[in-house]
Amino acid sequence: MSASAGPPAAAVSSKPRFTRTDAALVLAGAGLTVVLAVAVTRRPVQGVALLVVVALVAFVLLARERLARLRISALLVAGMVVLPAAATWCEGEGTVTNSERRVQRCRKASEPPDGAKDELWIIAQIAKRLGHDWGTPTAEEVWNEFREVAPEFAGGMSYERLDALNGIQWPCPDESHPGTTFLHERLWEKGEKRGPAAPFTVVRHEGPVEMPDAEFPLLLTTGRRLESYNTGVQTAGYDSPLHWGEMLDISPEDAARLGISDNEEARITSRRGSVVAPAHIDRSLRAGMVFMTFHFPENVATNLLTLDVSDPKSGTAEFKACAVRVEPSRALAGSAHT
Repeated sequence: MSASAGPPAAAVSSKPRFTRTDAALVLAGAGLTVVLAVAVTRRPVQGVALLVVVALVAFVLLARERLARLRISALLVAGMVVLPAAATWCEGEGTVTNSERRVQRCRKASEPPDGAKDELWIIAQIAKRLGHDWGTPTAEEVWNEFREVAPEFAGGMSYERLDALNGIQWPCPDESHPGTTFLHERLWEKGEKRGPAAPFTVVRHEGPVEMPDAEFPLLLTTGRRLESYNTGVQTAGYDSPLHWGEMLDISPEDAARLGISDNEEARITSRRGSVVAPAHIDRSLRAGMVFMTFHFPENVATNLLTLDVSDPKSGTAEFKACAVRVEPSRALAGSAHT
């Protein structure tokens, strides 16, 4: 292996994961998820660094409001707003991991536009201005540092091997390992190769925090639609016959009971807010449940309705259940004029 390809597997697996200084900086305590950090912090925030983050699209109401109210002395956005960053997939060096866990090399194919900088350069310059001179780390140096602190994940994934094998599927703990075709393949082995049994913990089921009642008789669950990948940020800019905009999916039974027709605007109200969206009668929905997405917040701010609570273990926001009331907009408009 050449000197530029990174440390050998033995060095990767045997070095301590963090120095004492690193541990003080990185492992001072368990961190908070982004939702909890914004929602529950009581101390002034001196700076927020966002690197191509779309979390605000999916933030629950109160978390988003707190972010707006926080005393932030510096907001650094590494995208195309304040600190324009090069597009690493074509304007920089690095790695990318796809959905089959294959890690592959990214190679610079073109120069970034004037003013755009490599994101590693941006981070190093921020650190320097905060009193920590990291020099000018290369993508390979940063990758090798990652290999050192996560050897079970990528200890055997040197740039040289990634090039030679046209990518490797993690986990790949050392340089004699070919990569893992499917994630839990050891469970098909016998004897010692199978390894320890997976730990399972029995937990007591707890229902949604907020259940329907007489005032808010329907249960709203939110999620994604197939054609709007993730939050929709990557797909919203493209025309598609499947981009219908935001709507309220409602069962035929509930639509008939409430006097709501297909494509008619309806007002959806929870204990936290109210929005208007066209109704879509969905025969796959059971009575008592309605569905919306957060793909089109500029038109319908669905997360004005959702709860500002999260799972105590994962920190995931409670997007999946909240109590709402649905009314036809025409009925509300009529009552306003009487």
